[in-house]
Amino acid sequence: MSSQLGQAGFRIGMFVLFTSGLLLLALEPNTAEFVLMAAMLVCSSVFLAVLAVYVRVFSKR
Repeated sequence: MSSQLGQAGFRIGMFVLFTSGLLLLALEPNTAEFVLMAAMLVCSSVFLAVLAVYVRVFSKR
């Protein structure tokens, strides 16, 4: 995996994580939008964790 691809993945993941976290603060609980943003927060967190492990394991030494 090239370093630019990993960097782009981290930037996209952090953008989605940050925006969904901010929107969770503004949305009312028990609405469809709140559930969607909570799911986005979880998915982006899992994506970043998997990407971090992948980069760590397969990085060139």
